[in-house]
Amino acid sequence: MKLDFDFDIDNKDLLDKQTLIKALKRTVKDEGIRFRTNIVKRTKEEYAVKATTLKPHIKSKLNANNFHIDITSHRLPLANFKVSKGKRGDVKVRVLKRRGSKVVIDGFMINGHIFKRETEERLPITKLSTLSIPQMFTKENIEESRNKVNQNFKKTFEKNYNYYANH
Repeated sequence: MKLDFDFDIDNKDLLDKQTLIKALKRTVKDEGIRFRTNIVKRTKEEYAVKATTLKPHIKSKLNANNFHIDITSHRLPLANFKVSKGKRGDVKVRVLKRRGSKVVIDGFMINGHIFKRETEERLPITKLSTLSIPQMFTKENIEESRNKVNQNFKKTFEKNYNYYANH
């Protein structure tokens, strides 16, 4: 998933070019972190997943007149969500916070990953996985995070430009 953000800087031609580039890079980094923090916080309200699982897959990059945020991942293993063992050795997984834990029938854990036998025999086994990270982000969460970035971009840029202009 790729999200583009446009920015407009007043009196761009009057500003020092090197200071402008430094301030833009720093602002994109700051606003990328703001977007990432907000979207992860909102996603954690719905899903039983750790922030350390989500954050490395969200990156921000600067282009000529805009910056974009890339969100990429494969399907996440079930082990990245809230996992517990039942009384009889069965495995329970809680993906959504608003729902209870679900028992993985014939599931078992090896080295922190959840597997399931495909047949009655010992092999073959498959590693169980679920949603990818972009599938967890709802349109409402993305729009709210995007609005926060758009509100703060100009103020953050001015702060960063003044810092680099005076140092």
